[in-house]
Amino acid sequence: MTEPHDDLHARARQGVLLVSLRGLALRIVGVGGNVALARLLAPTEFGRVAVALALVGAGRFVVDAGFGASLIRAREVPRREDLATAAAAQLFVAVAVLLGCLGVAAFGGVVARLTAVVALSLPFVSLRSATTIQLERQLEFRPVLAAETIEATSSMISAVLLAALGAGAFGVAVGVVVGSVGGTAALARLARGTWVRPWLHRDRLRALLSLGFAQQALGMLNVLRDQGVNVGIYLILGSGPLGLWTIAYRLLQVPFLLFEGLWRVSFPAMSRLVGQKADVRPILERSVAVAGVWTGLLVGALVACAPVIVPVLLGNRWSDAVVVLPAAGVSLVVGGPVSAAAAGFLFAVGDARCVLRATIVHTACWLVVGLSLLPVLGLVSISLGWLVGGVAETALFSRALSRHAGARVFPIVVRTALPAILGGGVGWTFAHAGHPTWARGLMALLLTVGAYVGFLAMVDRPSLRAAAREVLRLGQTA
Repeated sequence: MTEPHDDLHARARQGVLLVSLRGLALRIVGVGGNVALARLLAPTEFGRVAVALALVGAGRFVVDAGFGASLIRAREVPRREDLATAAAAQLFVAVAVLLGCLGVAAFGGVVARLTAVVALSLPFVSLRSATTIQLERQLEFRPVLAAETIEATSSMISAVLLAALGAGAFGVAVGVVVGSVGGTAALARLARGTWVRPWLHRDRLRALLSLGFAQQALGMLNVLRDQGVNVGIYLILGSGPLGLWTIAYRLLQVPFLLFEGLWRVSFPAMSRLVGQKADVRPILERSVAVAGVWTGLLVGALVACAPVIVPVLLGNRWSDAVVVLPAAGVSLVVGGPVSAAAAGFLFAVGDARCVLRATIVHTACWLVVGLSLLPVLGLVSISLGWLVGGVAETALFSRALSRHAGARVFPIVVRTALPAILGGGVGWTFAHAGHPTWARGLMALLLTVGAYVGFLAMVDRPSLRAAAREVLRLGQTA
């Protein structure tokens, strides 16, 4: 039976709202936790934890084996035997990765031991992956997001408490494990009727491996890009600058409130729309316009207020992290909205090669530009590499959307990004002009928002109205 478009749009809109609200709540918890940890840990300890998290992040990629993305994006609903087999295979690999980390920790240093502790979380995360896939395929995000919220909150609370008791960086590592246990237990309780237990069906394993391999190439590039930046900074500049980059990168996660919701919901939603042969051109253009408006507002405000926020909240020793934000912010307002709208659609129409090609270009630009200039420019080079990669990726995605759906999104990006850059520049200039205080930060925020809305009203009033209407619809959906 074909699902009515209005119902599908409503469920997708509700999914975006839930993911965004969950992200907002976790960002608030994360900001509070990171402020506390920044007061308790030195930049060197932060850097060591970042390396451990990067290595375990690569381990999570290996554990996933591409099953999660491939089953969520598949046109046909996966059978329960497929989900159970995927869960069993992931659990087996998670235990193998954990044993490897424990073996290295027996002979390694502090970073190796931190990595081994964090790796204890992998089996618990793998236990809930199949259930998460099934729920997201159905656009049922409430139990999944509730479990993830419990995981992140319990992880941060545990990390802060243990660090305050003197555990240092190991307190953060143990917090990750506590969170993974709490999140898995919560989802098992909330999704009792749909919980998928790991069980290996050998006849399904080969087909799943073939399907998952196609997704692993893309995931491998994402891991190489994200974790390669961390490892590169650590090897070239040391753990202190890596700690500064980690704080800056966490501040830049605020705009991902929008992207996360669009990315996560667009995969199953676009698959259904394409299957129903719906006209997706206006949907894509409206998505880019609305995401562009709100991304510009969030990024502009964040970048403009950062010269005040960072030293006031975290202390003057973290002030050098601010230099990363301007170029990285421009990359987000240019590339984020198009990437969020394009990825799900391109997978739905079977053009995974375009997504892979764009990711390769983005990864190459970021790593080559960022790491090659790192000894000369310092952390600024990382954000410049991010910017170059983001612009190149946006150009590739824009051409693909035009070819497949007739959508013209690049002019929309230009019209929404330029006001954000100008508005953020006004606020940034004011914030840098005097001593950092809360009053100056508030004034910088007001100047940024006023300048941005004024510039946007002059160059792209339709996108501004579309963003306002979408907020009203989200309120009605809630």
